[in-house]
Amino acid sequence: METSEAKKAAKPATKKSNSAAIRVSLETRKRLISELAKINKKQFGKRVKLDALLLKLLPKLTAQDASELQEASLTGRDRMEQSYRAHCSKFGQIAMDDYLAHLLKSESNKSAQGNAAVS
Repeated sequence: METSEAKKAAKPATKKSNSAAIRVSLETRKRLISELAKINKKQFGKRVKLDALLLKLLPKLTAQDASELQEASLTGRDRMEQSYRAHCSKFGQIAMDDYLAHLLKSESNKSAQGNAAVS
């Protein structure tokens, strides 16, 4: 019993950190550090930290910016899923295989019409 109490008392107190690492590309890091260096070219005052710069920039993020970022993150599969769901809500529920067959059929019809117009 006493050995477990001694082990608990022997542990050094760890200081809790109020910062965390985030992953960004090397190019992004380089741009942030460059901007921070420009901001810190001054004669007086403490150095501006990256955290303060980011906190100043975050409120300037608009809903349109967020929407553009969300759209840019979509994969082809995500776009197809969105198209499928929109089709189902407009024309009724169908299987994904039937929807893909419909897409291929409409695409081949457009292609045939385009070739006929060129001839």
